[in-house]
Amino acid sequence: MIYQHEWELTQLLMEGLMQNDDLRLLGPGLGKPRTGIVSFVSGQYSSSELAFRLDREYGIAVRAGYHCTPLAHMASDTEQTGAVRVSVGVTTTQEDISVMLTAMKEIYS
Repeated sequence: MIYQHEWELTQLLMEGLMQNDDLRLLGPGLGKPRTGIVSFVSGQYSSSELAFRLDREYGIAVRAGYHCTPLAHMASDTEQTGAVRVSVGVTTTQEDISVMLTAMKEIYS
């Protein structure tokens, strides 16, 4: 039940982020088994800049950087940029996902 909740919200988040051509999502694609962690990189903004803006302008907590996984970043070709990591958990709601996607749209507008 918890996995299903997180997976559905993760899919919703991924679908919304994929609408932005500047973002490249990392990890398994839509419909694939995965945890509630979505990492992405931007061609326009550094991961730290996006994380800072999400925090300061929207009150959204994400992580930026290398997430203690240098080999994963080498495999994803993100060792120079790091990534933004969003975590979906048991207490995450559809409204939380909507707020995140709205914030990203505003940052890129």
